[in-house]
Amino acid sequence: MHLTRISCIEPPEEMRSKWAREILTDAIGQGLTPATVSSDRLVSFTVTLPTDLANALDEKASRLNRPVAEIAAGFIESARVKMNAQPSNAATPHKGLVGESLVSSGLRALAEATWSAVRRKKIAFAEAATSAGNGMMLASLAATAVAQGQKVVVSAPFSVTWQLIEELAAIPEALSSGLALLLTRADVVSPLLLRQWATDRNNQELLDWIDEGGKPRDERAINAGRVLGIELGWLLEDALEVAGNIPVESVTLETKIGAKGCPAVKMYEAVQSLGAQASIQICSHAYLASHVQQLFLRATNNTTAAQAPIGGLLPPKIDLLLIHEAHLLEQAISAGFEHEIYFSTVAKTLRTSTLPRKRAAIEQIDKATGRISELLKELRSGDRRDQSAATGRITDFEGLHSKIRDLDSALEGLKPRNKDYELRATIEATRKALMECLTDHSTVRLERTSLSKHPHIVAGKANLETPLGFLWDQVGAAALVSATLYTDGASGNLTRWKLHIPKERAEYLQPIHPEWIYRTVLYRNVRTSIPPNDSSEWAAETVAQVRQIAANASGGTLVLCTSKLNAKQIADGLAEELDSRLIIQSQHASASGCAARYRAMYLTGARPVWIATGAAWNESLLSDVRADSTENNMVSDLVIPRLPLRLNRSLSHQRRVAMMGDTVNLQEANLHFRQGLGRLIWKVGAGPKNLWVLDCRLDQKKPWAAGFNKTLSLYQSKPRVREA
Repeated sequence: MHLTRISCIEPPEEMRSKWAREILTDAIGQGLTPATVSSDRLVSFTVTLPTDLANALDEKASRLNRPVAEIAAGFIESARVKMNAQPSNAATPHKGLVGESLVSSGLRALAEATWSAVRRKKIAFAEAATSAGNGMMLASLAATAVAQGQKVVVSAPFSVTWQLIEELAAIPEALSSGLALLLTRADVVSPLLLRQWATDRNNQELLDWIDEGGKPRDERAINAGRVLGIELGWLLEDALEVAGNIPVESVTLETKIGAKGCPAVKMYEAVQSLGAQASIQICSHAYLASHVQQLFLRATNNTTAAQAPIGGLLPPKIDLLLIHEAHLLEQAISAGFEHEIYFSTVAKTLRTSTLPRKRAAIEQIDKATGRISELLKELRSGDRRDQSAATGRITDFEGLHSKIRDLDSALEGLKPRNKDYELRATIEATRKALMECLTDHSTVRLERTSLSKHPHIVAGKANLETPLGFLWDQVGAAALVSATLYTDGASGNLTRWKLHIPKERAEYLQPIHPEWIYRTVLYRNVRTSIPPNDSSEWAAETVAQVRQIAANASGGTLVLCTSKLNAKQIADGLAEELDSRLIIQSQHASASGCAARYRAMYLTGARPVWIATGAAWNESLLSDVRADSTENNMVSDLVIPRLPLRLNRSLSHQRRVAMMGDTVNLQEANLHFRQGLGRLIWKVGAGPKNLWVLDCRLDQKKPWAAGFNKTLSLYQSKPRVREA
C-alpha cells in the first residue's frame, strides 16, 4: 500500500481511503478521462492506495504533466458525473421480482426477503433445502437486478453452472441482458498434452474422447453452449469423468504449451470474449477464489499480480454477488491459498525420468521425509490430544527448514526437456509449495496421507480475513444460498466467521426446509456394535451391514465414507460379491467420473452401489431426470457408516479450532452431515427412501452427538429386524 496525497470536492468525513480506493478504481477501470476541476473547491487529504492504483495515477499525471492530486480529483469528478447521469436504482419502485412466477411457491417469500436485504446493501443468508428450487430463485434475483441496471456475478460449483444457465435462460429479461460463463485456463484441457498422457498409458477411452473433439458428456453443458452461442468442449470436468487420475496441473491450458491453432484455446477465447459485455456473469467458486487472490496480491504489493487485470473478467466492483451452494465457497478460497507436497509422488515421478541430476533431488526428498517422520513420531509420544498432525511455522520444526531449503535447491538444478511437460509441471508445483513453506508468514502442517501413510505437507495462509475483506469491500450487495448455512435454527455465525463477512452487513433470513423432504424417508435405526476405529473388525461388521442393505435395496445405494482408508476397507470387503454393481471412488476414479458411471448403470436397469467419499457428500447430483419423482429410485438407500467428524482439514478451519476449541469441529461436522443427507431427496414427491447411519456412538447419549440426533429426529424412524 502507498500513502498518496489526493484532492477532490466534498470528500466524506469518514473512511476516506476506502471511499477513494473504490471510486478511483471504478473511474480508471472504466477508462474515464479526468475532468478539469476548479482548485478553489478542492479539499486535500492523504489516503492509502494499492500499489497498482497509485502507479496508475502517477503514470497518468506524468503523461498529462499535472499533479497527482489534481488527476485524482479529475477522476473522482468524472466518476461522480457519470454516476449522477445514470438512473437511480434506489428511486425505482419495486413491483415484484422478475421471473417470480417461475420460482417455487415455497421459496417466493424467501426470494422477496433476500431482495429486500440486497436492496439495502446487505449480505443476505438464505438457507433452503437442496431440492427446494434455489437455482431458479437466484435466477429471478439476478434478472431483477439487471432490470435495474446492475451488473451481477453468480458463483457456484462448476458442476452446477449448467443448471444455472438453463434457469437464467428461462427468464427472458435475464437472457436478453447477456449471459456469460467465465472459465479459467485450469478449467480447459490441452488436447496435445492430454493425448500425450493418454498415449503413454494406453488409455483408449480417453483417446477416443479426444478424437471425437472433446465434447461435453453432460447434455446440460451442450444446452448451455447453445444458450451462450458457443460450442463448449475440452473441459477438464469431462476429461476427469473419462480418466480420474489425470495429472491436472500438467494437462490444462495453464501450461501455455501447444496453444497455436489449438481448438481448446479457440473455445476458451470465444467464451472469454462474451464476458466483458454480459450483464450476468456466471463463474465457478474457483474462479471467484482466483479473483479474491488477485485482490489480495495487488493490495499487498505483489508485482506479478499487479501486471494482470483484477480477477480476469470480473469487474473490480460487483453490484450484486449471488453465491449458490455457498457452504463450499470458503473451501475453494482456502484451497487457493494452500499448497500441498506429496513427496512420494514427486519421488516416483523423478525415478521414472531420465534427468541426469535426479539422484541428488531424490536423496533430498528422503532426508526431508525422514525428518518429517521423526517429528511426527515425537508428536505421537507426546501428550497432545491431536497426534495425527503438527501445525506451526516452518521454524517451529527443528531441523526441517534446512531440509526443505536443500530440496528446493536440488529441484532448481533439474532442467527437464520441453516435451517432458508432466515432469516440468510437477517440479514447478513442488517448488512453489516449498517456497511457501519457507516464507515467514505461512502456516505449515505436517501429516501422513490417510491411505498410504506417506509424509505430506500443507503450507499456506490460515487467516483469510484480509483477502475476504477485500472482496466484501468491492461487493455492493450479496446473497448466500445453500441448504446448510445455519448451525442451529437461524444462526449463521459460523458461516459468517468462515467467510469473514462484516457483522453489520449480515442479514439472517428464516430458513426453508419443507416437510416433504423428510416425509418419505425411513430412518433405519441400525448400528454396528463396534465404534468406528479403522480396525478390520469394524470394517468387517460394516461390510456385512452394507452388503445386506444393497441386497434389499430397490434402487441404487450410495455409501458416504469419511476417508479413503474406510472407502477401501468397505470396497475390498464387497468386491467379490458385488463386483458388477460396485463403483469405487479412489485417486484413479474421481467423484464426477463415478457419478457418471453410477447414472449410466442405473439407467440400464442395474442397482449400482457407490462407495464414495470427498466431493460426493455435497456435490454430485444423482437423480433420474427422465422419471417422475415418485419413480426416481436412483438413490433408494443412503448409508453413512461413520459420522463426518474432523473432515475439514483446511488451515483456516484449524485456525478456528485453535481459537474456539472443538465446538467448531462439531458445528462443521453437523453441517457436513446435513449436506450428506441432502443426497437422498432431490425433488418434491419423491418415493420411499431408506437412510442408514451405522455409527454406534449416536446411541451413547454423549453431548457432542446431540446435534446429529436432533437432525435425525426429523425423519420417521424404524429399527430393522435382524435376520437370525
